[in-house]
Amino acid sequence: MATRDYYEVLGVPANATDDAIKKAYRKLARQYHPDRVQGAGKDAAEARFKEISAAYDTLGDAEKRKTYDQMRQFGPGFQPGGSQGPFGRSSRRGSSPFGGHGGGFGGGFSGGGFEDILDAMFGGGGTTRQTPSEPVEVPVHVTLEEALAGTSREVMNPRTGKQLRVKLPAGVATGSKVRAGDVMVEVTVKPHSLFERTGDDLRLDLPVTFWEAIDGAEIEVPTLDGAIKMKIPPRTQSGRTFRIKGKGMPHLKGEGRGDLFVKVQLHLPPEIDEQALALWRRLGTMAPYNPRAHMRRGG
Repeated sequence: MATRDYYEVLGVPANATDDAIKKAYRKLARQYHPDRVQGAGKDAAEARFKEISAAYDTLGDAEKRKTYDQMRQFGPGFQPGGSQGPFGRSSRRGSSPFGGHGGGFGGGFSGGGFEDILDAMFGGGGTTRQTPSEPVEVPVHVTLEEALAGTSREVMNPRTGKQLRVKLPAGVATGSKVRAGDVMVEVTVKPHSLFERTGDDLRLDLPVTFWEAIDGAEIEVPTLDGAIKMKIPPRTQSGRTFRIKGKGMPHLKGEGRGDLFVKVQLHLPPEIDEQALALWRRLGTMAPYNPRAHMRRGG
Protein backbone atom coordinates (compact mmCIF):
# COMPACT_ATOMS: atom_id res chain seq x y z
CA MET A 1 0.00 0.00 0.00
CA ALA A 2 1.50 3.32 -1.06
CA THR A 3 2.42 5.79 1.66
CA ARG A 4 0.63 9.14 1.53
CA ASP A 5 2.74 12.22 1.08
CA TYR A 6 3.79 13.30 4.55
CA TYR A 7 3.17 16.99 3.86
CA GLU A 8 -0.35 16.09 2.76
CA VAL A 9 -0.83 14.03 5.93
CA LEU A 10 -0.01 17.03 8.12
CA GLY A 11 -1.80 19.49 5.84
CA VAL A 12 1.21 21.76 5.32
CA PRO A 13 3.05 22.90 2.17
CA ALA A 14 6.44 21.46 1.28
CA ASN A 15 8.13 24.75 2.21
CA ALA A 16 6.52 24.88 5.67
CA THR A 17 8.69 26.04 8.55
CA ASP A 18 9.64 23.75 11.42
CA ASP A 19 7.25 25.62 13.72
CA ALA A 20 4.38 25.26 11.25
CA ILE A 21 5.01 21.52 11.01
CA LYS A 22 5.10 21.16 14.79
CA LYS A 23 1.88 23.17 15.23
CA ALA A 24 0.09 21.11 12.58
CA TYR A 25 1.23 17.88 14.22
CA ARG A 26 0.09 18.94 17.69
CA LYS A 27 -3.32 20.00 16.42
CA LEU A 28 -3.91 16.75 14.54
CA ALA A 29 -2.47 14.59 17.34
CA ARG A 30 -4.93 16.06 19.81
CA GLN A 31 -7.81 15.66 17.36
CA TYR A 32 -7.16 12.02 16.51
CA HIS A 33 -5.64 10.73 19.76
CA PRO A 34 -7.31 7.34 20.48
CA ASP A 35 -8.07 8.36 24.08
CA ARG A 36 -10.28 11.19 22.81
CA VAL A 37 -12.26 9.18 20.25
CA GLN A 38 -14.81 6.63 21.37
CA GLY A 39 -17.14 4.21 19.62
CA ALA A 40 -16.98 3.06 16.02
CA GLY A 41 -14.46 5.69 14.97
CA LYS A 42 -11.77 4.67 17.47
CA ASP A 43 -9.96 2.23 15.11
CA ALA A 44 -9.91 4.78 12.29
CA ALA A 45 -8.63 7.45 14.68
CA GLU A 46 -5.85 5.16 15.88
CA ALA A 47 -4.76 4.47 12.29
CA ARG A 48 -4.85 8.19 11.49
CA PHE A 49 -2.89 8.96 14.64
CA LYS A 50 -0.16 6.51 13.63
CA GLU A 51 -0.03 8.06 10.15
CA ILE A 52 0.27 11.57 11.62
CA SER A 53 3.00 10.46 14.01
CA ALA A 54 4.95 8.74 11.23
CA ALA A 55 4.78 11.90 9.14
CA TYR A 56 6.02 14.07 11.99
CA ASP A 57 8.74 11.56 12.87
CA THR A 58 10.22 12.29 9.44
CA LEU A 59 9.34 15.94 8.83
CA GLY A 60 10.13 16.94 12.41
CA ASP A 61 13.73 15.75 12.02
CA ALA A 62 15.96 17.99 9.89
CA GLU A 63 18.09 15.20 8.41
CA LYS A 64 15.17 12.88 7.71
CA ARG A 65 13.19 15.71 6.14
CA LYS A 66 16.09 16.57 3.85
CA THR A 67 16.33 12.95 2.69
CA TYR A 68 12.57 12.71 2.28
CA ASP A 69 12.46 15.88 0.18
CA GLN A 70 15.12 14.41 -2.11
CA MET A 71 13.11 11.22 -2.54
CA ARG A 72 9.95 13.18 -3.37
CA GLN A 73 11.68 14.43 -6.53
CA PHE A 74 11.17 10.98 -8.07
CA GLY A 75 7.42 11.52 -8.03
CA PRO A 76 4.47 9.72 -6.42
CA GLY A 77 5.20 6.47 -8.27
CA PHE A 78 8.64 6.06 -6.72
CA GLN A 79 9.17 2.66 -5.08
CA PRO A 80 12.57 1.42 -3.91
CA GLY A 81 13.64 -2.11 -4.74
CA GLY A 82 14.78 -4.21 -7.68
CA SER A 83 18.20 -5.44 -8.75
CA GLN A 84 19.61 -2.35 -10.39
CA GLY A 85 19.98 -0.07 -7.41
CA PRO A 86 17.88 1.33 -4.64
CA PHE A 87 15.32 2.77 -7.07
CA GLY A 88 14.50 -0.45 -8.94
CA ARG A 89 15.94 0.65 -12.27
CA SER A 90 19.06 2.10 -13.81
CA SER A 91 19.20 5.79 -13.18
CA ARG A 92 18.99 7.90 -16.33
CA ARG A 93 19.34 11.09 -14.37
CA GLY A 94 22.87 10.46 -13.20
CA SER A 95 24.03 8.99 -9.96
CA SER A 96 21.53 8.58 -7.14
CA PRO A 97 21.75 10.90 -4.15
CA PHE A 98 21.20 7.81 -2.01
CA GLY A 99 24.16 5.64 -2.93
CA GLY A 100 25.01 5.76 -6.66
CA HIS A 101 24.05 3.38 -9.43
CA GLY A 102 24.73 0.18 -7.64
CA GLY A 103 22.48 0.03 -4.60
CA GLY A 104 24.18 2.13 -1.96
CA PHE A 105 22.16 0.62 0.88
CA GLY A 106 23.87 -2.76 0.79
CA GLY A 107 21.34 -5.17 -0.69
CA GLY A 108 18.50 -3.00 -1.83
CA PHE A 109 14.89 -3.12 -0.60
CA SER A 110 11.80 -5.18 -1.20
CA GLY A 111 9.57 -2.32 -2.20
CA GLY A 112 8.65 -1.16 1.31
CA GLY A 113 8.60 2.53 0.48
CA PHE A 114 10.01 5.60 2.17
CA GLU A 115 10.07 4.03 5.65
CA ASP A 116 12.54 1.33 4.55
CA ILE A 117 15.00 3.89 3.21
CA LEU A 118 14.67 6.11 6.27
CA ASP A 119 15.07 3.16 8.62
CA ALA A 120 18.19 2.03 6.80
CA MET A 121 19.71 5.50 6.81
CA PHE A 122 18.74 6.64 10.30
CA GLY A 123 18.11 3.65 12.48
CA GLY A 124 18.00 0.34 10.83
CA GLY A 125 20.87 -2.00 10.30
CA GLY A 126 22.84 -0.11 7.68
CA THR A 127 26.29 1.28 8.14
CA THR A 128 25.14 4.90 8.23
CA ARG A 129 25.46 6.58 11.63
CA GLN A 130 22.13 6.68 13.44
CA THR A 131 20.56 10.08 14.04
CA PRO A 132 18.27 10.17 17.08
CA SER A 133 14.88 11.74 16.41
CA GLU A 134 12.85 13.92 18.73
CA PRO A 135 10.38 12.15 21.03
CA VAL A 136 6.78 11.99 19.90
CA GLU A 137 4.50 14.20 21.99
CA VAL A 138 1.35 12.54 23.32
CA PRO A 139 -1.24 14.71 25.15
CA VAL A 140 -2.93 13.52 28.36
CA HIS A 141 -5.56 15.19 30.54
CA VAL A 142 -5.78 14.83 34.33
CA THR A 143 -8.02 16.25 37.05
CA LEU A 144 -6.75 18.65 39.70
CA GLU A 145 -7.18 15.89 42.29
CA GLU A 146 -4.99 13.57 40.20
CA ALA A 147 -2.38 16.31 39.86
CA LEU A 148 -2.42 16.69 43.65
CA ALA A 149 -1.77 13.03 44.43
CA GLY A 150 0.11 11.97 41.31
CA THR A 151 -1.28 9.41 38.90
CA SER A 152 -0.43 7.32 35.86
CA ARG A 153 -1.75 7.01 32.34
CA GLU A 154 -1.58 4.29 29.73
CA VAL A 155 -0.61 5.82 26.40
CA MET A 156 0.19 4.42 22.99
CA ASN A 157 3.59 4.83 21.42
CA PRO A 158 2.55 5.93 17.91
CA ARG A 159 5.82 4.71 16.41
CA THR A 160 5.46 1.14 17.65
CA GLY A 161 1.73 0.89 18.36
CA LYS A 162 2.54 -0.48 21.81
CA GLN A 163 0.89 0.65 25.03
CA LEU A 164 3.03 1.90 27.90
CA ARG A 165 2.20 3.20 31.36
CA VAL A 166 3.60 6.60 32.29
CA LYS A 167 3.82 7.77 35.89
CA LEU A 168 2.89 11.42 36.44
CA PRO A 169 4.35 12.84 39.68
CA ALA A 170 2.39 14.83 42.25
CA GLY A 171 2.30 18.52 41.38
CA VAL A 172 2.18 18.27 37.59
CA ALA A 173 0.63 21.30 35.92
CA THR A 174 -0.64 22.23 32.49
CA GLY A 175 2.40 22.23 30.23
CA SER A 176 4.37 19.72 32.31
CA LYS A 177 6.19 17.14 30.20
CA VAL A 178 7.16 13.64 31.29
CA ARG A 179 9.36 11.49 29.07
CA ALA A 180 9.06 7.72 28.75
CA GLY A 181 11.48 6.38 26.15
CA ASP A 182 10.81 8.10 22.85
CA VAL A 183 7.38 9.32 24.01
CA MET A 184 6.97 12.75 25.61
CA VAL A 185 3.71 13.06 27.56
CA GLU A 186 2.38 16.63 27.64
CA VAL A 187 0.02 17.23 30.57
CA THR A 188 -3.13 19.36 30.63
CA VAL A 189 -4.89 19.78 33.99
CA LYS A 190 -8.65 20.12 33.57
CA PRO A 191 -10.38 23.20 35.05
CA HIS A 192 -11.90 22.69 38.52
CA SER A 193 -15.38 23.78 39.55
CA LEU A 194 -14.17 25.42 42.80
CA PHE A 195 -10.43 26.06 42.70
CA GLU A 196 -8.29 28.18 40.41
CA ARG A 197 -4.62 27.30 40.23
CA THR A 198 -1.84 29.89 40.14
CA GLY A 199 1.53 28.18 40.15
CA ASP A 200 1.44 25.90 43.18
CA ASP A 201 -1.17 28.03 44.98
CA LEU A 202 -4.93 27.56 44.83
CA ARG A 203 -7.62 30.24 45.02
CA LEU A 204 -11.20 29.83 46.22
CA ASP A 205 -14.14 32.25 46.30
CA LEU A 206 -16.07 31.62 49.56
CA PRO A 207 -19.69 32.85 49.74
CA VAL A 208 -20.74 34.23 53.16
CA THR A 209 -23.99 35.72 54.40
CA PHE A 210 -24.44 39.28 55.61
CA TRP A 211 -24.86 38.21 59.24
CA GLU A 212 -21.78 35.94 59.09
CA ALA A 213 -19.72 38.89 57.85
CA ILE A 214 -21.18 41.25 60.51
CA ASP A 215 -20.93 39.01 63.58
CA GLY A 216 -18.12 36.67 62.53
CA ALA A 217 -18.48 32.92 62.15
CA GLU A 218 -16.69 29.60 61.91
CA ILE A 219 -17.24 28.40 58.35
CA GLU A 220 -16.55 25.09 56.66
CA VAL A 221 -14.11 25.59 53.79
CA PRO A 222 -13.56 22.96 51.08
CA THR A 223 -10.00 21.94 50.22
CA LEU A 224 -8.60 19.20 47.99
CA ASP A 225 -7.82 17.25 51.17
CA GLY A 226 -11.33 17.59 52.59
CA ALA A 227 -13.31 20.29 54.40
CA ILE A 228 -11.72 22.30 57.23
CA LYS A 229 -13.01 24.98 59.63
CA MET A 230 -11.97 28.61 59.21
CA LYS A 231 -12.92 31.55 61.45
CA ILE A 232 -14.29 34.70 59.86
CA PRO A 233 -13.74 37.66 62.22
CA PRO A 234 -16.57 40.14 62.88
CA ARG A 235 -17.12 42.91 60.32
CA THR A 236 -15.27 41.10 57.55
CA GLN A 237 -15.52 43.03 54.30
CA SER A 238 -16.43 41.34 51.02
CA GLY A 239 -13.26 40.71 49.04
CA ARG A 240 -11.02 40.08 52.05
CA THR A 241 -8.62 37.20 51.41
CA PHE A 242 -7.43 34.66 53.97
CA ARG A 243 -4.40 32.43 53.54
CA ILE A 244 -4.37 28.77 54.58
CA LYS A 245 -0.81 27.48 54.47
CA GLY A 246 0.05 24.13 52.94
CA LYS A 247 -3.32 23.49 51.28
CA GLY A 248 -2.21 24.22 47.74
CA MET A 249 -0.50 21.94 45.21
CA PRO A 250 2.70 19.97 45.86
CA HIS A 251 5.93 21.53 44.65
CA LEU A 252 6.99 19.49 41.63
CA LYS A 253 10.63 20.14 42.45
CA GLY A 254 11.26 20.03 46.17
CA GLU A 255 9.21 19.31 49.25
CA GLY A 256 6.15 21.05 50.63
CA ARG A 257 3.03 22.53 49.08
CA GLY A 258 1.66 25.85 48.01
CA ASP A 259 -1.08 27.71 49.88
CA LEU A 260 -4.84 28.11 49.57
CA PHE A 261 -6.12 31.69 49.31
CA VAL A 262 -9.76 32.07 50.35
CA LYS A 263 -11.55 35.21 49.16
CA VAL A 264 -14.74 36.18 51.00
CA GLN A 265 -17.69 37.03 48.76
CA LEU A 266 -20.75 38.60 50.41
CA HIS A 267 -23.98 37.01 49.17
CA LEU A 268 -27.43 38.43 49.92
CA PRO A 269 -30.50 36.19 50.16
CA PRO A 270 -32.18 35.78 46.76
CA GLU A 271 -35.61 36.28 48.36
CA ILE A 272 -36.67 38.21 51.50
CA ASP A 273 -40.19 38.24 52.94
CA GLU A 274 -41.86 41.41 54.18
CA GLN A 275 -41.22 40.69 57.86
CA ALA A 276 -37.50 40.17 57.33
CA LEU A 277 -37.31 43.21 55.06
CA ALA A 278 -38.84 45.34 57.82
CA LEU A 279 -36.10 44.17 60.19
CA TRP A 280 -33.40 45.06 57.64
CA ARG A 281 -34.86 48.55 57.31
CA ARG A 282 -34.92 48.96 61.07
CA LEU A 283 -31.27 47.88 61.28
CA GLY A 284 -30.45 50.49 58.65
CA THR A 285 -31.86 53.26 60.82
CA MET A 286 -30.25 51.91 64.02
CA ALA A 287 -26.76 51.69 62.52
CA PRO A 288 -26.56 54.33 59.78
CA TYR A 289 -23.52 53.98 57.55
CA ASN A 290 -22.69 55.49 54.19
CA PRO A 291 -19.83 53.66 52.39
CA ARG A 292 -19.83 56.42 49.73
CA ALA A 293 -19.22 59.31 52.09
CA HIS A 294 -15.63 59.72 50.86
CA MET A 295 -16.93 60.19 47.32
CA ARG A 296 -18.77 63.40 48.11
CA ARG A 297 -17.54 66.41 46.19
CA GLY A 298 -15.03 68.30 48.24
CA GLY A 299 -14.96 65.55 50.87
